Amino acid sequence: MWTRPRLAIAASVGVFLVHLALVWHYAVDIPYWDEWEMLRPEAFPSEHLSLDWLFARHNEHRIVTTKLVHWLFFRLSGWNHIGLIVFNFLFFGLLLLAMARLMRRAVPDLPVVAVMAFLLFLQTPLNYENHLWGFQLQFHFLLLMLCLGIMMLFDEQQRSGWLVSGAVLLVMGAYSFSSGITAGLAAMGVFVGFKALRALRAQDTATKPRELAQLGAAGLITLAGIAAAALGQRHLDGHPEFTLPHQSKFWVYLVNLVGLGFGFEQQSELVGTLCLLAVVVPVGWLLLRSRLRLTSAQWMLVAMIAAVGAALATITLGRAGFGVVSAKSSRYMEIAFLLVPLTAAIWWSVLEPWTKARRTALVVLWTGCLIGAANDVSLKYYRAQRDERMEGVACARQYYLNGGEANCGRLYPVPIPERLDRARQLKLSFVEDILARQELARE
Repeated sequence: MWTRPRLAIAASVGVFLVHLALVWHYAVDIPYWDEWEMLRPEAFPSEHLSLDWLFARHNEHRIVTTKLVHWLFFRLSGWNHIGLIVFNFLFFGLLLLAMARLMRRAVPDLPVVAVMAFLLFLQTPLNYENHLWGFQLQFHFLLLMLCLGIMMLFDEQQRSGWLVSGAVLLVMGAYSFSSGITAGLAAMGVFVGFKALRALRAQDTATKPRELAQLGAAGLITLAGIAAAALGQRHLDGHPEFTLPHQSKFWVYLVNLVGLGFGFEQQSELVGTLCLLAVVVPVGWLLLRSRLRLTSAQWMLVAMIAAVGAALATITLGRAGFGVVSAKSSRYMEIAFLLVPLTAAIWWSVLEPWTKARRTALVVLWTGCLIGAANDVSLKYYRAQRDERMEGVACARQYYLNGGEANCGRLYPVPIPERLDRARQLKLSFVEDILARQELARE
């Protein structure tokens, strides 16, 4: 029988599959911007996977997982970018599943229909940059590792194996994207408070040492791993100085970034501040009202919100100097929009004694998100991305046909003749496709 929960799940799956089909349709088999760095001599052209290259920084990030996936696609498919983009989107689907699971664990009585309704806002085309660019797997991977790691750390039974696994996942997130460093530390900070309170309140004499031992093991793994990931972190030449929280432009940037997560593309400090308040007010209320006597599930929810907040603060620290306009960059939306379902869950939790208020809060929040997302369903960005890459394909085709400077500004900011030559030597997928089309044209 098709009950409302099943219909809601079916609708969400249907939206995801339609979105997958659109991503597949608009994908183009050509490297884009940072991906051309994969054609440096120490990367793909090397006979074996280079660990030095794998762990080397890309700008301010260690993107070990992204490099590894690209290297595997290079070996298995000649670095086919359409396949890479489809894989990237399927991986994003795992993040959606993990978020649904986290919400159900955090607030088991939150209706499935509500969970699916809020997760819909994570599937708008406004996240086009991360969906149509295989290089952006780093975002999906970081957020999935955070979500899974936090769920394991706040396991209801506090099994040691799960706690250690959760700590390892936080470290993997830090090796996927630089924001994973601060996000992992924020999650671990909440976990430290959670375990310390459990140890202090333990009635059984055997419980306290166990709690402290688990805290020590998980904390040591996380801190050591994240410290290793952060080793060598420095300010990049050519980038503006870090913007610190005592500067007003830090908060202007941050609230606009949060507003983007709720679907608002337009710059507005007022709207962004309201969105930020919608997140922090229930968190503060829950902590104060409970006097820090939260359930494991509630601590998990607080930890996830703290981790997302730390990631957004890190982006603000490094990018606010470029101007507030960059707060509306599509790529950052994926981190910020996790606040939408998390905010719904925290309001449902804090308003537990008041059934009517719970429902009203969710309706108001969902309506606000709908207003923000009203213009986010357009496919104009997908079309623009495809057109831009097709211009790049034409430029590469022209180079292979007639030579020249290979100044393909749609693909990379400087001429790329050496990289195009290397791609031809490696018989990469996009080169084979271009050469095959040239042969057909001659015939």
